[in-house]
Amino acid sequence: MRTIIKPEDFPIEMNEENIEILARMKLNYPPPIKFPPSTEWRAVLPLLSESDKILISNKINQIQKEIDKQRWESLTHEEQEEEKHSIEKSLKEGPEVYRGNILQQEWDSIDIEKKEKEKKEKEGKDEKEE
Repeated sequence: MRTIIKPEDFPIEMNEENIEILARMKLNYPPPIKFPPSTEWRAVLPLLSESDKILISNKINQIQKEIDKQRWESLTHEEQEEEKHSIEKSLKEGPEVYRGNILQQEWDSIDIEKKEKEKKEKEGKDEKEE
């Protein structure tokens, strides 16, 4: 099986094998997956139609799910529980914890919603006390 498709190979039939090759070229596969995509991928990208890109994108998602599934299955039960716990913990943490490229505006809107909810709850308690 070929590992790359070159621009001079075009036009090509978008069969399962070629889609797989192009998807792995974009991922710069085999693992570890390295970004940015390979120079070979960048050379063939302009030759692909939008529908071809969608097929390749779907294949990439499938490959990534397989990789994640294999990684999950390779973990011991304790490691799986630990990972679940760390995911739950990160979901419960607030905006003071760095989460990547989330915009400050998004954190501000989350904060405003939280403060409004607390204010309504406090007002509800005050009315009950009277």
